[in-house]
Formats: sequence, structure tokens, C-alpha cells
Amino acid sequence: MRARGRRPYDWTPLAERDPVPGDPAALRDEVTHMRRLASTLRDQARELKAIGAEDGLKGQYADALRGGARELECHLRQTAERYEHVQGHLASWADELEDFQSESATILRRAQDTATPHRSGDDDALKPYRDALTRLTALRDERASHYAGRIRRACKDVIKDSPWESFEDATDAVFDNEWSQKFFELASWVVTVVGVVALFVTPAGWVVDLALGITFALAAKDVLALAVGEGSWFDIGMDTLGFLTMGTGKIAFGMLKGIQTATGAAAEVVAEERAAAESLHESRGVLDRTYRITNRRGSSGAAKAEARRVRAGALARARQAGLAARHAERSRELLEATPREAFAFGGDREAASACKNITRLREEYAQSPEVQRASAHMEGWRAGFKTSWMVGSGSDGSDKILGDSQIAPRKPSFGLYDDFKDQFTSTIGTGW
Repeated sequence: MRARGRRPYDWTPLAERDPVPGDPAALRDEVTHMRRLASTLRDQARELKAIGAEDGLKGQYADALRGGARELECHLRQTAERYEHVQGHLASWADELEDFQSESATILRRAQDTATPHRSGDDDALKPYRDALTRLTALRDERASHYAGRIRRACKDVIKDSPWESFEDATDAVFDNEWSQKFFELASWVVTVVGVVALFVTPAGWVVDLALGITFALAAKDVLALAVGEGSWFDIGMDTLGFLTMGTGKIAFGMLKGIQTATGAAAEVVAEERAAAESLHESRGVLDRTYRITNRRGSSGAAKAEARRVRAGALARARQAGLAARHAERSRELLEATPREAFAFGGDREAASACKNITRLREEYAQSPEVQRASAHMEGWRAGFKTSWMVGSGSDGSDKILGDSQIAPRKPSFGLYDDFKDQFTSTIGTGW
């Protein structure tokens, strides 16, 4: 009796996930496609054979046309034979897979009945069902290997695959290998862990470079997988989103540093002007007196000269006070963001410190239009930096939490999410 309907999602208490995955209906669709394709190739081959045997062809290209028709007819017939052999093996495997799935569902139902609260449900009671499921999956693996071998032998015929097709086969073998999948997932987790650690401490430069290198390598792997029919547009979309958020964060960080520099320069100018004005205000009495002396007609030349000297000294002191204030503002120690403040920036202390210093200058020079104008766009770029970090980290974290795992098969996952991702999988089939 063969299974009907959807496969169960919950395989408790026998397994963490479906032990007999697969889609017999999709396999039969491919079988139907291959059967129709083989029939079409046979029809075309017969027409070409008739052209090759036509003696009534005349003209300069008659011999070349007949020879080409006979050669192409032979290739089409050989290709049709390959499709006929493969579809036969694939159809048999679809039937057996459906039987395996039906039997596994029956074992699950019986195990769940045993594990109900009205019965004991202990490990001893479930052991026969686990053993039966283990035997079933072992037999499934044996039969799958059998049909895979027959299909490979059917493809080893007179038709020679192109170098790209050979490359596809080798790449498929790597991507389908369980240990390769675990390695790629582990590499992805390394990048995630580095990102989490960066929330609390600043990683060493080589660690950051390693994480970036792994990120680019994984993206290249996803592109290659897509090219050979083993990839998913969903993975490409996630990679693109990651690079976009990374680029946006880098641009936002550069703009924040630029705003910090511009705000600091404006603050230096304002500090200089303020200090000079305060010095002149303190010397106001002296300046007024010297101006009166130099403007009075009855003042002697010596008195006017002395007044000019005193006034020049007061102005020089004002300029010196301004320059000293400018230097003091420029030399002032920059504030460092605390770990808690850096957390809001994804652990990036430089970005958090830049915003902290800009905010301090804005508060200290609240009455300065120049400082306020130089720092006007800080909020926008700060929001852009935080958003890029949250979107990038959130998408990566959600994918790892919701999706299944090769290195942690017992990790809870959501079947609906995996089904959604599978809709974007690219499968390169026959190209005729």
C-alpha cells in the first residue's frame, strides 16, 4: 500500500526529522518528461533517417546534407536509448521509495500509539519500532545505491559528456557529500560566532579577515552550486543581502567618521573664536583707553605710540588665547564607547565612539550653528549603520534557527521554512 498525501512533520518519538525523505510524485513527473522526450527524439530520428536515405536530393550540398542527417539520426537514437533506460530505473525507484515512505509512516503511527499517555511509552516499548525504522532506512539506502549504480551504468554509453557536464558531475558529488555539507555549515557558523563575539569584545584583525574570507568563499560556493544545479536562489538572495548590509554598514561608518572630523573641525573654529572674544572682552577697558588716546588730538606722539603698543599686545593675547583654545580642543582626548554602547552598533566600538564624540560636541556647542550644521546628518547615518547590522545579523540568525542542520541533526527546525527555501532551489535537468 503506497503513501498518499503529505509526509508527517513530527517524527517524535522515533526521529528528529523525516528518515525517508523524497518526493515520488516529482520523480514520476521527471519519468514522464523523459518518456515524452525519448519519444520525440525517436520521431526526429526517423525523419532524419528518411532524409539520409533520400536519393532524390540534388545539388551542391546533397551529399553533405545526407551525411549530416545520418550522423544526427544516430546521435538522437542513442540519446533516446539513454533516456529510455534511465526513466525505467527512475520509475522503479519512485515506486520503491513510495513503499518505503508508506511503511515508515505506518511504523511512526504505531510508535506514537505506544507512546500515548494511556500506555507506558518508555524506551523499551519503542525499541522495536526504532529497530524496524533502522532496518527500513538501511534497506532504503541499499536500494537507492542500487538504482544510482544502474543509472550511472546506463549513462556510460557511446554518448560522451562535455567537459562542463563532467565538471557538473564532480561538483554535484562534492555538494551532495554529507561531510562537505557539514564543513560548509561549520564555516558559516564560524562567521556567525565571530559576529556574536564582536558584540562584546573586538576580535583580532586576523580573525576579522578570516571571517570575511570565509564569507566570500561561501558566497562563491553558492554561486557555483547554482551554476551546476545544486544551488538555491534563496541562498544567493541571503548572500546578496549580507553583502548589501555589509556595504551599507561600511558606507555608514565612513560617513560617521567624516561627520566626526567635520564636527571636530567646526568645534575648533568655534573654540578659537570664543576664547579670542573672551580675551578681548577682558581687555575691553584697556582697548577703549588706548583708542581714546590715539584718537585724541591733544595726545603726544609718545603717548599714542605707547597706546598702540598696549593695544597690539592685547590683540596678540586674544589671538594667542584663541589658538591655545583651538589646540586644546584638537588635543582633547576622544571618548571611548563602553561595551554596552558598542553592543547597539553590533560591537563596533569605532562607530559607537564616533557617535558618542559627535553627540558630546553637539551638546557642548549647542548654540553654534556651524557645529550643529556639521553634525546634522549623524542620526541618519547612525540609523543606517544600526539597521544594516540588525538586518544582516537577523537574517543570518533566523536562517540558522529556523533551518535544519547537518552538524546538529537534533536541533529543532521548522519544516515550513525548509519547504519555503526549497521552492527556490535550482535544478538543472535535461536540456533537450
